[in-house]
Formats: sequence, structure tokens, C-alpha cells
Amino acid sequence: MVDLEDAVVRFRAHSPEAALQLFAATCVERVWATGLLVWSRQTGREQDTAFVVGCLERIWSDLPMAERDRAEMRERVEALPELTVEEQPSGPLFHPHYAALCLRAAMSPGDRGESIDVTDLSLLMSEYADALDEQFQDSSEATWHAEVASQLAAIGRLEAGPPTEGWAGVAGAMRVVARREGRSRGERLRPLVDGG
Repeated sequence: MVDLEDAVVRFRAHSPEAALQLFAATCVERVWATGLLVWSRQTGREQDTAFVVGCLERIWSDLPMAERDRAEMRERVEALPELTVEEQPSGPLFHPHYAALCLRAAMSPGDRGESIDVTDLSLLMSEYADALDEQFQDSSEATWHAEVASQLAAIGRLEAGPPTEGWAGVAGAMRVVARREGRSRGERLRPLVDGG
């Protein structure tokens, strides 16, 4: 079996900026399905929701995104209430907190000069999936295994290089998959959110 950490390190070292951004896009699309689900139960989060939805659109379509734009978005992400607390929230608020952490990583440069810290993002996504398995009381770790498989599939597709029409040609199909995976996770989480 392919080791995810090794695959991410190799991908990070040899991939163009647009491929790193599309990998980040698949991750944040999946994780924000649960973050937005929680926000939809809260009043007064309409502006934050619009901002995050706008971020997702930009990550998928602005390939590659200018560092200045990424820095501006990162500053807005860091101002979200989920990232201004001293302790990690529990209960339903845990989900938008982790989603905000992942979005910040998707907007942050890596420690080796790459445009996006895909290593940290991959780790955060895996940790979040593991935490979901605990909430679902799933000893088979199905969510974690699915997350690893999703990341490896995205890396495999992106390492194949862009189609003749460019990276935008693969972005649409990858977004459909990521959105479906995120919604499936959100549907599984919904009873816990509504009950919490």
C-alpha cells in the first residue's frame, strides 16, 4: 500500500503550483461540507458563509492564484471566530474550526518555498477524518481510510499532468468528486450536529 505521507512529500517536490492548488481545493471542498453544515444551523454566519464559498470558487478557478490574493484570503480566514479562540472547540463547533484550519493551510506557503503547504493540509485532513471516526464510533476507521484514498486519488490524477485544455479541464471533474465525498460525510454527520 502507498504511504500517504511519502506520496504527499513526492507530490509537493515535483508538482507545479496549479497542481498543488487543485490538491488543496479537493481537501477544502470535502472539509467545508461539514463546516458549512454547522454554520447553516447558526444565525449571523451569512457573511462568513459567503466568504468561504467565494474562497472555494477562487481556489478551483484561479489557477494558479497570485500570492497576494492568497495572502489577503489567509488574513480573512485567520479572522474567523473559529481561529481566534484559544482552545479547540468541542461539539458541533469543532467542525468549522477544523475546516478553517484546513482553509488557512490551503492559503499558506510551505516551508520549502512552495506556494501551498500541502503537507500540513494533508495531515490536518487525516486528523479530522480520524476525529470523525471517533465521533461516529467507527472502529473500522472508514472515514480515515476514505480520506487517505481521496488524497491518493487526487495526487495520482494531478501527477499525470494537465489535459490538453489545461488544468481547468481537470478541475471540474475533481470538484464533482470532492463535493460528492464532502456531502456524503456531511449527511453522516448531520444527526450528530442536529443532536449536539
